[in-house]
Order: sequence, then C-alpha cells, then structure tokens
Amino acid sequence: MAENWESLTAALLITKSELNSAALTERLGVGPDFFDEAGCWGLRAAAADVPSVLDALLPRVEPLIAELAALREEGHRVRIGISGGIDRVRRLTVPAESLARVARLGLPLAFIPESAAGNETEEFLDSLLAANDEVSSE
Repeated sequence: MAENWESLTAALLITKSELNSAALTERLGVGPDFFDEAGCWGLRAAAADVPSVLDALLPRVEPLIAELAALREEGHRVRIGISGGIDRVRRLTVPAESLARVARLGLPLAFIPESAAGNETEEFLDSLLAANDEVSSE
C-alpha cells in the first residue's frame, strides 16, 4: 500500500506584491507562522493526513473568514494550500468531508507536491535551454 505524502502541511496563504506584514497582522489580529519579502503571509499546520492537517489549521482560519473575503476584494490572493513530499509510491487521499469543509470557507484549495527529483529535472531542462541558446548565438 502506498504511503501518504511526506511532511504533509496545510497553510493559509495570503499573497500580494508589496504586502505589509505588520499591517496585515494588525488587521487580522493574529501573527503569521511565516512571512517572506516576496509578499506571502501565512498560517501553517502539519499532520499525517488531510483531515488531521485541516483540523489543525481551519480553526485558526475560520474566525478570519470575513476579513479574508475583504482582502480578496482588495486584490490579495487568499487560498488554502496543502503540500507534501511525493515520489512514485506516495499518494494523497482527500475525503469528501475535507473538501466540503474548505469549500464552506469560500477559499480556493491548492495541492502543492514537492519532489526532490523535480529540482534535478528543472536543472536538466535549464541546461538544455542554455545549450540551445549557445548554439543559436553561434
């Protein structure tokens, strides 16, 4: 039997260019678990399966739903992201109840697989493009 995605996490992700973390934190009344200068503010939870990871995250998100809707109207990108490590033997089971729970919040749900092999593949493809550029410029 295949195993679940490795290092499964769920996050509330709020993004916008030139996002002011301090102002957003004050507005929401809760500090982020992470923030990056590229404009991503977030709350994060980890668990072994989708229902458990959502059980950990959604009670923190639900009280913010009205303010999150206002942020979306103002042009912020707001979504729930579920991520984890994958390989050929890993799978992700998402019970209908979990999907319904997120749907009731009115937020988009994204699944973000992470693969170490993906980085090697991207580097290989980049090297092919670079080689093609060199041949084209000769």
